[in-house]
Amino acid sequence: MRKELLSLAIVLSALTAMAHPIDFDKIRNWTGTGPNRAALVIQFDTGSKPNPGTLVWGYRWENGETPNGVELISAIAENSDRLRILIQMTGDMGYTLDGVGYSDWNKELLDALDYDLDGAAADSRISFGFFEPNTFMKQTSAPGADAIDFVMEAIEEAKTTHVIQHPLNYNEYGYPAYDYDWWKMNDESAGIWNSGWYDGYWSYWTGTEGDLANLGYSALGMSSVYLKDGDVHGWIYWSFTSEDPEWRTPVYVGDISTSVPEISDDDDSVTEYYSLDGIRLSAPPAAGVYIERTCSRVSKRIAKHQF
Repeated sequence: MRKELLSLAIVLSALTAMAHPIDFDKIRNWTGTGPNRAALVIQFDTGSKPNPGTLVWGYRWENGETPNGVELISAIAENSDRLRILIQMTGDMGYTLDGVGYSDWNKELLDALDYDLDGAAADSRISFGFFEPNTFMKQTSAPGADAIDFVMEAIEEAKTTHVIQHPLNYNEYGYPAYDYDWWKMNDESAGIWNSGWYDGYWSYWTGTEGDLANLGYSALGMSSVYLKDGDVHGWIYWSFTSEDPEWRTPVYVGDISTSVPEISDDDDSVTEYYSLDGIRLSAPPAAGVYIERTCSRVSKRIAKHQF
């Protein structure tokens, strides 16, 4: 009931925002191929810490394909050096987005992600039975103490896929564990992480290319929203202990390009520099992140730390 009332309140009043237009021609990081384009925007709640802004990625697909919101964010995460997501199959309506992380350049965020089974099991708000199935909720079995192993295995697998498939889900147990508040970072210097259900949640907004203020709250989950050319899909973390969120200035993300040009010389004494878009530089930049390449060795370098 809490979710339904909150959703209704959001539908009746769009997020307040200053003018923050999304320009597809400024998107630096694209996943997929084809003439159709959509943008993914993600905004974290960082509390009193610096906020990197509204992060923007692009997604392309071919004519005749019908990707949905799950495929959009999953494909972009899989293709990203820094974006990590937690999703869960929760029932007939499909997947929910439960956690999102954005790592520091030189760290793997998932190395710092922990799961508090004791806290989740003691949380009276969670109806999932960790040690005894909650048959009233049609839960068919319980993971017991193995739950921690299942979760840590899923996190380890996501170091390759960048998508954590929550193992305590509807398909396995007949009822999902809405335990996202208990997925927490043990090293906040590794990046930004927001996850939750009862203390906050990832709200879903959709619209078309233009100003972020024109996005509307989605009445459907991401499994049920199919992309159209020119779409913008927005996710903003809503912490229930913070003020109502507002969209921030768009930041067009530039992860490491997979198409850095071939080095022009095999001599180990020759070093080349590239922007994150794969553009050759005459020298390292004074600030920012760039690629340094000597023969076959490629490294990310940070001239000045920034998100």
